[in-house]
Amino acid sequence: MSVRSYVDVIRQNSASNPNRIALELEKASLSYSDLMAVIDTASQNLSLLGVTQNSRVILDNLIQINEFLLFLALSNLGATTIFTGTLSEPDLATTTVDLFVTSNSALRDHPAVTSAQNLLSPPLHKVDYHTGFASRDDIAIIVRSSGSTGRPKHYAFGAGMLEDWIVEKVDGFGFDKPRVMVTIPTRTGFGLQSNLATLYQGKTMIKMPPKWVIPTVMRGKVDHLVAPPPVFQAILRAIDARPDHSLNLDRCVVGGSKLSSTLGEQILNRISKKVLMSYGSTETGTVTIGPLAGVLDNPNYVGKLLPGIELKTLNDQGEEQPATTPGQLVFEYKLPRRGSQPLGPSLDAFEIADPSTLTRIKSDDLGYQDEDGAMYVEGRLSDVANVGGTKLALDRLNELAANRMNVPIQVQAINVQQESGFDYIYFFVVGSEARLGPAMRSMKFSGISVLSYEFFFIDEMPLNAGGKIDMMELRAKAERLHAQKDEGAGAGEGKEPQG
Repeated sequence: MSVRSYVDVIRQNSASNPNRIALELEKASLSYSDLMAVIDTASQNLSLLGVTQNSRVILDNLIQINEFLLFLALSNLGATTIFTGTLSEPDLATTTVDLFVTSNSALRDHPAVTSAQNLLSPPLHKVDYHTGFASRDDIAIIVRSSGSTGRPKHYAFGAGMLEDWIVEKVDGFGFDKPRVMVTIPTRTGFGLQSNLATLYQGKTMIKMPPKWVIPTVMRGKVDHLVAPPPVFQAILRAIDARPDHSLNLDRCVVGGSKLSSTLGEQILNRISKKVLMSYGSTETGTVTIGPLAGVLDNPNYVGKLLPGIELKTLNDQGEEQPATTPGQLVFEYKLPRRGSQPLGPSLDAFEIADPSTLTRIKSDDLGYQDEDGAMYVEGRLSDVANVGGTKLALDRLNELAANRMNVPIQVQAINVQQESGFDYIYFFVVGSEARLGPAMRSMKFSGISVLSYEFFFIDEMPLNAGGKIDMMELRAKAERLHAQKDEGAGAGEGKEPQG
């Protein structure tokens, strides 16, 4: 017995409109009929490798479109998809899963490892397989995030909850034209839910490499766009470079990071008159959706909370208080009941056995919810970079600096708590101090518990084995700087920390 899921809806769309384009890629396109054939192929290959309902499969560092297709195949079988960064040999020895799918050729000889190419190639022979999740509480996805501290975090979503969030995005986005581009990575909750909402409605999902995103939009090939603020900034620069060119997309969704009121007004005036602003985390997905025009008229308003989520706030002592009392925002949702086996030490022993357990998403933003259910978040639309508590508003800082200097910059911040209880902030900036220093130091900040901060200019960001910023190395540098400061060594603002 299986429950209806988003894959069943795609299957229905294939039956009713088999020739409609489902995926438009850089050099090819897939109809809904083609898409279901690919899902069936991958499902058969996964079945031949022993994947069944409630199996756990890691998709590790794959090309985005392959990652998405294999996720659909795993959901078709009722298996759990685990999205991770790059894994290593020690991870294979300590992680309890049924199969690894990776592009890391160094791991190919491991018996539990295969490649996306193998799974998407024609199967050796046809097999029958069981489709679908047995229960709405079966875990559909687990998203792993390294987090701002470098410590792994996990978020789990049941098949039913994921379906509910997809339906909410279908209703909230209101896309009525056929061609939708989502630039948020598919391995994140936000990108995954937005892509599924597109296919759920029988639309065409446009997936392009980064270099082709702006040209595709500028050629009028996109009706609806879901993207973070930097993509809209790039579109505005492209319009500036072609004064005779204008855009009027049907409806857009801005999400993934904070937005200045100036950029919001430019998007409404020059890209689309119908723009929604989403609020939430990239890893887990949108938790509110509101019209950008209304948000601009009502600063800090971000929309109403989606069903299935409960909001709480924390005071300065970390104690829970009613959602109507301003404080640090914490979102909670029911965790799926099935799948009690932990992932293993290398994935932070993510235990999901207790049906009463609640998953908590700490946003670190400050805000509250009024009696009508509307949410307000401090500094969501502000031309002042907000650094409150331990929330380091890097997206805002990047956006403000990029607008002011008209150049993209890369900044990462590390906070070090002092004995006084206040944070000292170290901003690591990639680039020349002579070129960027004056403009960076002219930024305006507002904050509750931040007394001081410094900028340090470096040649490049340190990267970890997964290709992401090595937060642990940056934190070690910041702590060394702070130790020097306490010892009176005078590290000197603007100098790259040594060691």
